Amino acid sequence: MTPYLRVTFLAFSLLAHMQETVLPVDILTAVGNDIPVIKPLFQALSDQDVFPQRIVVLLYAVKSYEDHQHYEKTMRAWLDPSLHQSLVIVSSFTSDHEQWNYHGYDRQFLLECAMSPWVFFIDSDNSFAPNFLRIMQHTYQDIADQYQRPCILSPSIYYAQTQTLQSQWISSFFRWFPKYQYNTLTDQQYAPVQMIGWNSLFGPTALFRTISFDRRFAYCYEDVDYTFGLYRAWFPVIVLRDIHIFHHDTRQSPLQKRFLHTPQATRYRARNRIIFAKKHAHGRASVAYFGLGFWLQTCLFVVLILYYKRRQPRTMLSLLTALVRGTRAGLRA
Repeated sequence: MTPYLRVTFLAFSLLAHMQETVLPVDILTAVGNDIPVIKPLFQALSDQDVFPQRIVVLLYAVKSYEDHQHYEKTMRAWLDPSLHQSLVIVSSFTSDHEQWNYHGYDRQFLLECAMSPWVFFIDSDNSFAPNFLRIMQHTYQDIADQYQRPCILSPSIYYAQTQTLQSQWISSFFRWFPKYQYNTLTDQQYAPVQMIGWNSLFGPTALFRTISFDRRFAYCYEDVDYTFGLYRAWFPVIVLRDIHIFHHDTRQSPLQKRFLHTPQATRYRARNRIIFAKKHAHGRASVAYFGLGFWLQTCLFVVLILYYKRRQPRTMLSLLTALVRGTRAGLRA
């Protein structure tokens, strides 16, 4: 074999190997100042048998360009060196991103950064098995062939410490007492659902861009609003029973689970629930929510704050004040 043919053969072999080991997907995630929470995710990406084409990390709360550089250096140390060229870190100091808008705006900003044919949204404090990306790709092809149209996939969420199921999907929002109703798949390996409370979504970039994240939903509800929008646009939103991601969050208090643990969270929780109902509830659903569900939900929030903050009167007062302000803002929206 001549030297020219030998070089050509090696080049094509290398290209074929890269095609087998690189999946054309952008991993999209966002992180604030608590940078160490992303370490398990980076370790999981480094252990994959196929690497993502790009990893886009949005730093949504950096205070200076020096902080941006420090965080980038820290994160690169957690990532396999072969993935360094795939890592893209953006912030308000390296792009036109506007800080302090939170989840709805940040998700849409990340989606606009995507360049690969596929997108995988995932929260920064999650991880998964070494063969996760390859299995997700194969599973998507099987399910999309069955439905004969593009779809969105979401794995089941397990707590990393206890290995117990956290949630899979939300089946209903507008009953007499509207709330998240977490369900568990038993007999089915996957099922179409109405909406999903975040953590991870996988699918074609073009499908994700058919609708936009509503930037009004700061802090919470941006996930259920977006997936419910896909559902109402007749795109299948599929939850997977046997494919898992692991949530590395610490044990949450009852107030944290309901976004009532800080004045800011309480204000957005109170506000966004009303905006969500105004946007999606119509007819009997609207009457059911604003006639009864809204009042029951508000009373529940008050009781929880009074009970769990009964020994902290100042904190209790600030949370109740935030609840009133958020409710007022939601009704006026």
